Amino acid sequence: MKSSPSSSTLEVQPKNIKHETLLQIPLCRVHLMDEGEALELTNGDFKLTRILDDNLSFATIIRVREYLTWPLTKDEPVVRDKRRPSVDSSTPCPSGTGGLR
Repeated sequence: MKSSPSSSTLEVQPKNIKHETLLQIPLCRVHLMDEGEALELTNGDFKLTRILDDNLSFATIIRVREYLTWPLTKDEPVVRDKRRPSVDSSTPCPSGTGGLR
């Protein structure tokens, strides 16, 4: 019995994803603050990057080095460290800060 392709099979079209650097600050340090104590997570170039798909902006991210990345959001900052399998979130920032303290 021959099998034919299902009509519900979706073809994946290549996306036109672009990364646009909005701001770059060299030699920055990232610290994790906890009850007055500061733990340095990393240091390197700070980049604010807009991600576009077919010239439509769908995300803005902050990156320091290649492994520390988090989205710029109004709700709750989320930090992703590629060296660790989990995603950590911290308490929400004050309104209007764009996820920055």
